[in-house]
Amino acid sequence: MINSCPDLTALDLNLYLTSDMQSPDWKNWLLDHYISQWNSLTSLRELKLAGLVEVDWTDLLYNRPQHQSLHSLFQRNDFIHTLRLDWLHVYQNSVAWCTALVESLFPSLRCLAGPADLCITVAKSRVIAPRLEVLEITAEFDRRKRGGGDVFELLAAFSMPMPALVKLLYKVEGSEPSILKMRELGQFLAMAPGLDTIVIQHYMQYPVRTEFLSIVTTPT
Repeated sequence: MINSCPDLTALDLNLYLTSDMQSPDWKNWLLDHYISQWNSLTSLRELKLAGLVEVDWTDLLYNRPQHQSLHSLFQRNDFIHTLRLDWLHVYQNSVAWCTALVESLFPSLRCLAGPADLCITVAKSRVIAPRLEVLEITAEFDRRKRGGGDVFELLAAFSMPMPALVKLLYKVEGSEPSILKMRELGQFLAMAPGLDTIVIQHYMQYPVRTEFLSIVTTPT
């Protein structure tokens, strides 16, 4: 059905088998199967992939014949300007992204929601960072390893200036409180002078609760 809509500009794909989300997680080969059939979506500008699915991010790193669905999808649709990758409670191993790869896959990107590794790499890009308007980062915090607590440290150290950025959302989940490094946050914010909305969310797993920090600036 999707492949018969060549004029489709926005696609929101929620990978749940039932509305109550009690079915088994989607598997990577299922995602590959469906994406591999989308050959004619040349008008696609906005893409959201979300749900309970384990994604093999290396499918994006290498154009491998056996698993190249995601890589090929973005190569065929290089005018996508809004990309959301919202996997619920499914965290992947860190991926060695590089700026050349994200510039090749997402040359028109303006709005991104996705895992911290991808967001940080996009922020490093001299091509994408200056025009990025929205950045929504999802991270997992674990004191025992490099994780969500270091996101703003990395952004402060490596980001390019982001004059077009107007919204920043940072979501972190963990079994204990995360550490928000205010000095590094301030350094990053200095590179985004047009920012008017900041939302920081921390999801505690045990007990289940959500803490919010929202900052909205208005012109004086």
